[in-house]
Amino acid sequence: MRELGSVQEAQKLLDAGYRVIEQFSPDMLRLLAAMATFSRMVSAMVPVQPLRPRDFRVAQIASLAYLNQLLHQFLVSMSERFRLRVYILGRSFALATTFLLHSTQRIVRNEPEADREWQQIDAIRHDFQTLTEESLLSLRALLTSLAAERHEDVIDRL
Repeated sequence: MRELGSVQEAQKLLDAGYRVIEQFSPDMLRLLAAMATFSRMVSAMVPVQPLRPRDFRVAQIASLAYLNQLLHQFLVSMSERFRLRVYILGRSFALATTFLLHSTQRIVRNEPEADREWQQIDAIRHDFQTLTEESLLSLRALLTSLAAERHEDVIDRL
């Protein structure tokens, strides 16, 4: 909308989009916390890969991905690596939400350098997509581990 010349309409859509993300983010944080909790109930976790910094556009989120890569090497168990991954995903979601709020407020207040804020919002949107995909991969790893454990229980009973 902004590129079509309707800055006010673009601001309204941006505000509506922020409100959706604001509602979505706490649910995602709760899901990630629940995943960490459930991972403690699994005796053997499938391996997870650390987050890749190159997949993120916001520098601070990419830095968290670098931290994930570094700490991943020091952790021995797959469960610890999984919990680190979901923790970093949660912190990244919270950070992206905060950045989105600040950028949205600057645009709505018509502060200088609004074009830079629109670019920041595009980067945040990209990172939200990446974080969501990585969260789904983590959920898949958890469900696979739970299914494998349940399968082993069935075999032990036979």
